[in-house]
Amino acid sequence: MYQRYKFIVVPCIAILLISIFSGFGRNSESVNVRHLIEQRTDILQQSYYGELPLEKAQEQLQKIETQPLLGEDITALRAADPCQLDLVQKMEMKSIERRMRLFHYQSFEVNLKWYMKGLNEDYISQGDYFIVLKTVDGEAKISEFEPILADFEEN
Repeated sequence: MYQRYKFIVVPCIAILLISIFSGFGRNSESVNVRHLIEQRTDILQQSYYGELPLEKAQEQLQKIETQPLLGEDITALRAADPCQLDLVQKMEMKSIERRMRLFHYQSFEVNLKWYMKGLNEDYISQGDYFIVLKTVDGEAKISEFEPILADFEEN
């Protein structure tokens, strides 16, 4: 009787533990992606508005980004005209879906809602983004951050 009991109880406990802890990996991924996007947004915004010198912004971006996004962001910072940029007041991640994991890369499709302060009024912008994280020296860094443009059919 005891032998049969072990064959039933041990697999049940294993299934229970797997089902409980299986969601934690995805949750930590979404927290990591959110944190990196928030950091990037803060650094870019502070630099655009003169609160953070360009050299400091580059140093901070190097901690959370890798190529090609790092080069694109530095080029954009050098060419930016703050008069034409709206202020990000808040960002919400509405959804996140991992699309691929291959070697040191993970790709995600993320829906972000931006609460913006424009020159004339406040507004909300929402869209889907393709984000690629690359693991460099054990740390995830943003490698790509691109809006996903919806295909519209003309009637």
